[in-house]
Amino acid sequence: MHKKNYEYTRKKRIVLISPVRDEETFLPTIIESITQQTLTPVEWLIVDDGSTDKTPEILAEAAKKYPWIHVENKPDRGVRSVVPGVV
Repeated sequence: MHKKNYEYTRKKRIVLISPVRDEETFLPTIIESITQQTLTPVEWLIVDDGSTDKTPEILAEAAKKYPWIHVENKPDRGVRSVVPGVV
């Protein structure tokens, strides 16, 4: 990597915010993908919108392993809403 590109990458900081609900099938792959990126987030806030599967356990393990992953657990409202303003 050229020095100029390296310095530019070092200065970049990103924060991810991801709403999830019942994502146990895909979550391990997504977490692995994010952790393997060249630019690691300074924070990844994952909002669990009342999952009823193993999503909360998967998120808890990831948060233990990576200090920049933070999980916010919301109660199950009974329905999943995909309109703006959910998080």
